[in-house]
Amino acid sequence: MKQISVIGSAASDLSADICRLSEVLGQEIAKAGYTVLTGASRGVGENAAKGAKSMGGVTIGINPAGNVEDARAFHVGTNFHDFMVYTGMGYKGRNVVLVRSGDGVIAVNGQFGTLNEITIAEGERKPIVVLEGSGGAADLASDLFAKLSPDYPFFKTAKTPAEAVAKMTELLKEKQREFSSD
Repeated sequence: MKQISVIGSAASDLSADICRLSEVLGQEIAKAGYTVLTGASRGVGENAAKGAKSMGGVTIGINPAGNVEDARAFHVGTNFHDFMVYTGMGYKGRNVVLVRSGDGVIAVNGQFGTLNEITIAEGERKPIVVLEGSGGAADLASDLFAKLSPDYPFFKTAKTPAEAVAKMTELLKEKQREFSSD
C-alpha cells in the first residue's frame, strides 16, 4: 500500500476552511486506498488523519517526540492515528522521516516547517502536489520550483483535494516508470 505524507501548518488556530480542506484531503487519500502519514501535529496533519479515519483509512503519525511522555512537550495532535512512530528527533528530524517514509507528499498551507519538508521531498525526488490557494508555503512552492528547480518532473499543483490525489496518483505512476527504466 502506498503512503502519502500530508504536510502543512501545525497551527492550532487554522481557519475553518483550511481545517475542512485538510479533512477532505485525508478522506480522498483514504478513498484512493493510500495510507495517510502526518507529522503527528495539530492543524493540517490532525485534520487529514481525522478525514482518513472517517473513511476507514489507515493513518500513521511520525512524532517528533521520543515517547508518549515527551510528546506532551511538543503539543502534538496524536488523535486519529492508528500507529505512532516516536522519532525522538525533534521537528526537523521528524520532517526527514516523514518525507522519506511517504511515497509522495501533498502540501496544504504551511510555514517554514512545510517549506523544509518540500525541499526535503525535492532532494529525495519524491512526487509533490501542493493545494493552490491554501496559503503559506503551499502557495509559494510554484514560484520556488519555477525559479530553483524548473526541470523537476514530479511537482504539480491542484485546486481541490480530489484533484491533488488524482495528480499524486499520476506522479506515482510516472515515478514507478522512471524507477523501472533504471
